[in-house]
Amino acid sequence: MAEFGEQLKKARENKGMTQQSLAEKMYVTRQTVYRWECGNRYPDIINLKRLADILEVSTDYLLSDEDMGKVAEKQPIVEKPSINNITVCLNFLVCIMFLIIFVRDMTGLSPQAVSVLGDEIRGILMFFIKISEAGLFLYGLINLIMGKYTPRKVGAVSLCYLLLEALAGIKTIYLITGDGRLNFTFVLIFPYLICAAGTFLFFFLKEKRPYARALVYIGAAVGIVMESGMVFIHMFYQVKAEDLIWNLIFENGGYFLLVGILKIAAMALMIYQVFVLNRRRKVASDISKG
Repeated sequence: MAEFGEQLKKARENKGMTQQSLAEKMYVTRQTVYRWECGNRYPDIINLKRLADILEVSTDYLLSDEDMGKVAEKQPIVEKPSINNITVCLNFLVCIMFLIIFVRDMTGLSPQAVSVLGDEIRGILMFFIKISEAGLFLYGLINLIMGKYTPRKVGAVSLCYLLLEALAGIKTIYLITGDGRLNFTFVLIFPYLICAAGTFLFFFLKEKRPYARALVYIGAAVGIVMESGMVFIHMFYQVKAEDLIWNLIFENGGYFLLVGILKIAAMALMIYQVFVLNRRRKVASDISKG
C-alpha cells in the first residue's frame, strides 16, 4: 500500500488544491503540509480526521495500519500549544534546578568530608547524577522546542531520570553501623524503581503496556506523596510558625520547597504523558480496526 505522504498528495491534487490552500483549511503552515507529504511528519489524530473530511476520503485511504501506528509513536506526545509551553518551562526550570543542586552539593563538601572514602564516593556519585539529570532535561527541552519530543525519546529520558533519582535516593551505597551490619536505604528508591519498570514496559514493550500503565501511575503517585512528605519535613518539622517565613527566605526551606515542587511536577508530567499517549494509541487502534 502507498505511504501516507503519497496518498495525501494524490488526494489533495484530486481535489485541485495546493499545499497552501490545504494548509489554510487545516489552520497549519504550508511547511507542515509539505512535511506530511514528504513523510517527515504525521498529523495527529484530530488533524488526520480533519484531512479526511476536507479531502473527502476515508482515513483508511490515507493511512495503512502501519502508518496509523506511526501517528501514535512518531508524533510528540504533548501537542497542545498551552501544555507544550508549560512542559517547556518545566524542563527549563528542572534543568536549571539540577545545576543549582549540583553547585550547592559540590561547594558544600568540605575538605574534611571528602577525605573520608565514603563521602568522596558520594560526592563523585552526586556530581555524576546532577550533571546527567541536567543534561537529560536539556535534551528534552531542545526536542520540545524543535517539536521532536517523540514517545520513544520521552521514554528514554524518563527512564534515565528515574534510575538516576533512584541512585540519588540511596545517597551512599550503604552505611556501616557500629556493629558492622549494613543499613540499606531502599525505602527512598522504591517509587522510582517501580515507575522506571513501568516506563520501560510502556514505552518500549508493546505486549506489557496494560500492566505498565499501572506501574507508572502507582510509582509516580507514591513518589509524589513521598516528595511532598520530604518537603513538609524539611520546611515545617521543628520550625515554629513565626520562623516559617525566615526559613523559607533565608534558610533551606525555600530551597527544599522548590526542589520538591519540581520533582513532584516531573512525576505528574510522567502520569500525564502516559495517559495522553495511551489514549492516542487507543484511538489509532480503533481507527485502524474500524
